[in-house]
Amino acid sequence: MDLIASNDARTNPWSRVLLLTVTLVLGLMLVAPLFRVFVRLTGLPLPLPLLWGVGFAGLAYAAVVARERAWILGGIVALVVFATFNADVPFMAAAHRYPKDVVARLLLVHFPLAYLCAVAVAKGWYRDSASVPVYLLAGFVAATLLSALLGVRPRLVPAGFFVLYAVELVALVWLVETAIARDLVAPRQLAVVFLIAVIGHSLVGVAQFLNQDPFGMTYLGEGGMHNRVWLTLPLAGTFSIGPFVAGFTGISFTLAVFCTAAVPLAIGMAFRARDWRRPALVAGLVLLVVIIRFSASDSVRGAFLLTLLAYGGLLAVLARRNASPLRPSRGTVVRAACLTLVLVSIVALPSMASDTSFSIPDGDSASAPTDPASHGQSPSTTTTETTTTETTETTETTTETATTTRDAPETTGGEATKEVSIPLFSTKHLGVRFRQYAVALDVFASHPVVGIGGMNFVHVAEEYGLPVPDGYAHPRLIHNTYLALLTETGLLGFALYAGAIAVVGYYGWRLLRSRSTGTLLVAGTLAGLLGIAAYSFWNPQLYNAKITFVFWILAATISGEYRKRRP
Repeated sequence: MDLIASNDARTNPWSRVLLLTVTLVLGLMLVAPLFRVFVRLTGLPLPLPLLWGVGFAGLAYAAVVARERAWILGGIVALVVFATFNADVPFMAAAHRYPKDVVARLLLVHFPLAYLCAVAVAKGWYRDSASVPVYLLAGFVAATLLSALLGVRPRLVPAGFFVLYAVELVALVWLVETAIARDLVAPRQLAVVFLIAVIGHSLVGVAQFLNQDPFGMTYLGEGGMHNRVWLTLPLAGTFSIGPFVAGFTGISFTLAVFCTAAVPLAIGMAFRARDWRRPALVAGLVLLVVIIRFSASDSVRGAFLLTLLAYGGLLAVLARRNASPLRPSRGTVVRAACLTLVLVSIVALPSMASDTSFSIPDGDSASAPTDPASHGQSPSTTTTETTTTETTETTETTTETATTTRDAPETTGGEATKEVSIPLFSTKHLGVRFRQYAVALDVFASHPVVGIGGMNFVHVAEEYGLPVPDGYAHPRLIHNTYLALLTETGLLGFALYAGAIAVVGYYGWRLLRSRSTGTLLVAGTLAGLLGIAAYSFWNPQLYNAKITFVFWILAATISGEYRKRRP
């Protein structure tokens, strides 16, 4: 009997998919933390109780996988769920410092990724023809290798890490799309797994908001040090929001990006749902948008609005072509419009209520790192070192929101300068980003073909005099994924990576034109991918492995479905 024999999607019923997903999500997000609380309350002399809880959750999940004989499906569910977690096992010294934080620590997602690679080789998946995006990403790996060998190479080790990172992306896309093409899992099932995982993180985020602090579960992926943003709500009081409202994704911006990608998927499911599932999905939608607002990220809010517009536009195109599976009544359309208005209002209301709705209480600081083990507020004016690329992003953006009002002028050299004004959004740190962009374009002009090597911009930036923030060993990462690709991998790497994204978009458009029953899912996935791509324009998303993995998992659902349907 084949130990890794598995059923295809027709014999992988929803009950099995939901059983595996709920077992894993509840085990990690509820059972493991409760076991930690139990050990502390009983005084058991057990070191690192949270890790023990994670181990028990993993064993329970493995037992369910074995009972269901869902060897491949179990690995894929774990891949999607673990891709959203910041929990890791560092295997090098200073693994949480740039650039090692991208590759020199084993995120939970690496375990199912390695397992599925072994299974795929054993099952002979490599004999199947891959999609064009896989080949383009494989070319991107070659481009990153060339940039590491032929670029300026101020640091060869970071460039080598980036090559390994690119290899992981190829493996990820190939595995997911091949599983779909072989009917081992359905795209809708992967979308539901992702949505459940994101809602789980969001519920943890609500608990963190109510606690007004993280719970100190850093081993599970909870954020540690963070800046605070204070939000004043009429009749409710002042609350702390910002990077700590993150679930177990490490930082609120990451969770908010996941929520942005999940919103159009949930909308499409709500349209088609009946009975109790529709109000449940609507409640989930509200939760996702609340978490986006609590992230205190203007770039994510903008990406969310663009995602809604893109999804609405795609639905309109489907309706004009009579390709939409929906035939909503006038009442349904009115309710959907009201829901959209509510979602947009949640994102925009705090800034609309008052120009100074974001403020810092007297005696507090915008930079207030918190002891992960502490449950209470511990504001401090002490400067602390940032240790992850995600926190680098948080420090800049959150300080921007916390300390700036639209009416406050920016001062430079003692002289007030007028600040660019965009309604509902802060623009104070656009100047910092534009300086980075100017340097990036100059570096690209000097090394246009293969670039300077992956993850090397921060080292070259020092030569251009970009400031090194307090507590940092180098200037900030370039806050634009596309300029980062141009600068570090040259035109060759940029063309291959962007080409893979463009082909996925083309595949999605062709699937929409096919008038299949899955058009709502395809439209939602495309809108979510566009939202992540928009967020990437203002942030170093490429270096956030969790967001990048989720982006390519969603992209692989489209390429896998297209690959399955092509003649």
